[in-house]
Amino acid sequence: MTSNVLPAPFAASALSEFDGGHLAYTAFNSGANAFWAAGNLSVLPQWLKIDLGSAVAASKYTMQSRTDAVVNQPTAWTLEGSLNNSTWTVADTLDRDRDRRRREA
Repeated sequence: MTSNVLPAPFAASALSEFDGGHLAYTAFNSGANAFWAAGNLSVLPQWLKIDLGSAVAASKYTMQSRTDAVVNQPTAWTLEGSLNNSTWTVADTLDRDRDRRRREA
């Protein structure tokens, strides 16, 4: 992607964005320096969204965090899908801390 709304029909958005170099669309690009960063961590949870323009059946997803800022890596997330941007269905949930404690028990 080259912006939060290009190329069409894709549209990326987020609750907050850190600065002009870390906008929502950068989360959907590849490369070591392509990442979204939330701008207001006092408001949780943060969310990141992409509108694909039409219904798509997802069979997998990949999430990669920065390697240079361990303190800012997500520890929990929920992947949701929607056909109308108002009713959401949970597709996956991960809580690294809870899951690690469960494995150690």
